Amino acid sequence: MEEDKNNPWVIFNYEVFMLIYTTYLSKVYNKPKEIEQLTQVNALVESRFLHLRVLTELLISKNKGYSDDICLNDIIDESLHSSFIKNLIDELKATYGKSSDEGSPCWTLNKMLVHPSRFRSSAYNYSSVYDSLFPIIFNLLTEIHTFTLNEDLNKYLVFAQKNIIQFIK
Repeated sequence: MEEDKNNPWVIFNYEVFMLIYTTYLSKVYNKPKEIEQLTQVNALVESRFLHLRVLTELLISKNKGYSDDICLNDIIDESLHSSFIKNLIDELKATYGKSSDEGSPCWTLNKMLVHPSRFRSSAYNYSSVYDSLFPIIFNLLTEIHTFTLNEDLNKYLVFAQKNIIQFIK
């Protein structure tokens, strides 16, 4: 799919797809009985939170200094951002925090999942990270859809409404 290489929607939709479906699968298969199942559940959880991190950083346009990073303005031009979108982005940024803010979702994902830090152990409950970020992300994705009418995004949002929203506080 070489033609998709420079299309930010391809990456955006992939991240949304993976976050929505790994969340669903994590909720469905959350009681492993054997080591193989435990491995699969752990892989789902890790994948879910990596996609949560990538999508959050895309939505808040976190600049890591790479010119090829995709940000929200590649998906929907900043001039089209409603005040609601801007407020949700500000809320997501404040909730996500910074890597130096110990205990913030950003710090937690970096130190407890992505980096081999001394804070890590063999298990960690990420539900507070998810519970704080996903509702904001879902609202932001819904608002982005109203401006773009992207069919793939709509499909993922409909699936989430039917299968995931019930799990959110």
